[in-house]
Amino acid sequence: EGNDMAASKGTIIEGLYELTDNGEDLGGEIRFVGRRLSDAAKVDVRIVGPQASDAARKQFSTVAAILGRVDHSNCLSALGAGQLVDRSLYTVTEMAVAGPLTGMIGQSLPDRELAEVGLQLVRGLE
Repeated sequence: EGNDMAASKGTIIEGLYELTDNGEDLGGEIRFVGRRLSDAAKVDVRIVGPQASDAARKQFSTVAAILGRVDHSNCLSALGAGQLVDRSLYTVTEMAVAGPLTGMIGQSLPDRELAEVGLQLVRGLE
């Protein structure tokens, strides 16, 4: 469910990004590697298809809103979000260059930094 979408390798999104691979099914959404057309920088594109449930679409939209409001050096910057002509929803973020963050699990952040990230997440939910 949720993956009947027109987006595929070569699709241009909003005239700004091109999908450069065939996508990976993440169970409810598809993750594509893409490139920004203006400078060829790699980007991460997540798409949930038009057949996704209302709840799945609402959750995807909520996450997109939160991504757009978080500004922290350990978080990827949101570059864009919207709806494609087939009603698929998408988000575009910077491509992670470092390895997975699993090595940070269990490590503590300084209180001030933790509070700043927490506040940004709460603002994203407003």
